[in-house]
Amino acid sequence: MPIMRSPGGSTASWLRHLIIVAFTGVILAAVVVLGQVPLGRGSGQARLRLALRTVLSNAEICTDRTSAELEALPQHMRQARVCEEVAPPYRLQVEIDGVEVVDERVEPGGLRGDRPLIVDRQIELPPGPEDMVVRFSPVVDVLLEESLTRASVTLPSYVLEQNVELVADRILLVTLNDATGALEIYGVP
Repeated sequence: MPIMRSPGGSTASWLRHLIIVAFTGVILAAVVVLGQVPLGRGSGQARLRLALRTVLSNAEICTDRTSAELEALPQHMRQARVCEEVAPPYRLQVEIDGVEVVDERVEPGGLRGDRPLIVDRQIELPPGPEDMVVRFSPVVDVLLEESLTRASVTLPSYVLEQNVELVADRILLVTLNDATGALEIYGVP
């Protein structure tokens, strides 16, 4: 005679599901509790993080060749207009209460130096209210300046001047928004 099972399942199956749910709850509670435990002690210092990335630092400089220049070239190289993409280095400067804490040159990446400029730097500072100035501007020599002027191209410079509150064991993040052309403090409208 076949054994008939009830449609709701057996008591053992129900008990097994209850144990799985209870075990999962215990694991989740342990993760929440352990997530609140601080790891190590804070340094008591504030951090300023500069996370800048720009593609607008490249400029295309085009020049038109004269007829004499074109005649001097082989037939297959005669292009009336020649364009060159330049990506000069930029200078990053950070002042806190009038004291310069960073002054460095940032070179474009890539084998040919034509990749976006990227800065990812952290600076440890004492906490408190500070007047902060961040400047990120192109380093242009005389020849490049003349080429940019002839091509009517201007490379962007960025400046952020703001009074900030540096908080111990917290990070103040400065980013570069290419869309607005401005340096911004993350999370501050």
